[in-house]
Formats: sequence, C-alpha cells, structure tokens
Amino acid sequence: FQYPDANFVIRTSDSVEFKVFKEILRLKSSVFNDMLLIGDNHPPPSDASSPSNVVDVTENSAVMGALLRYMYPIPRPSITSLAELLPVLEAALKYQLGHVSTTITNDIVSSRMLEEDPLTAYVFASKHNMTFMEQAA
Repeated sequence: FQYPDANFVIRTSDSVEFKVFKEILRLKSSVFNDMLLIGDNHPPPSDASSPSNVVDVTENSAVMGALLRYMYPIPRPSITSLAELLPVLEAALKYQLGHVSTTITNDIVSSRMLEEDPLTAYVFASKHNMTFMEQAA
C-alpha cells in the first residue's frame, strides 16, 4: 500500500507506513471515519506524510496489511493459519469493520482452521460475543 496519490498514512507498531486513501477508510470503518473527521478540522496539509495525515496504530504491519487487503477492492489475503488470522479479526472488530469481521469469521468457520486450535477459537469467540464462531469451535 504505497499509492503515490494517497492522502493518508497508517504507521504500524513496527514502523511500516501504509499510504492509503481517506475515502476508503471512511466508507469501511466508523472508527477511521471519526478519526478523520477530527483531523479534518485542521487546515489541509500539502502531502500525506504531514503529521496531521498520519495515524499510529498498535497493530503490526502483517496485521494491518492483511486488514487493508480485506478493506480495499483487491484480492483478499491468503491466510490459512488461525494464529495469523485471529489478530486480523481482532483489528477488524476494533475498527468496527463489520463486513470484514463477518468475512473473516466465515473464512475461519468454513475452513479447517478451527481444527487447528478449537480452544483458542472458542476463547476468542466468547471474548467477543461471536456466537456463530463459538458454536462452530
């Protein structure tokens, strides 16, 4: 995610910068929409890397990269491990990406990932009140 005409930067916990479009973030996530509305009260900076157009997130680059692939109209990431996908689902829930959360949950339930570690999946689902995944685990 290094779009040359991007107007926003997401900086991950491992200092990777994703150059993205505010419009997509706004459409997909009410949390990002609220963040961007607060930022819109400032004069527009000249480029995406201006401090008011950068947000630092707690997720690492692997999680944020996968999450953005679910958000953008590009092929979804190919993740076959529950250990890799649960942090992406956690981020989707955090940023209130309902469609992404549903897609990831369906991917987990319809694959063999639950067989990999049903207890972890059950605990995660219980923590987040995800009855559908909880019952499948």
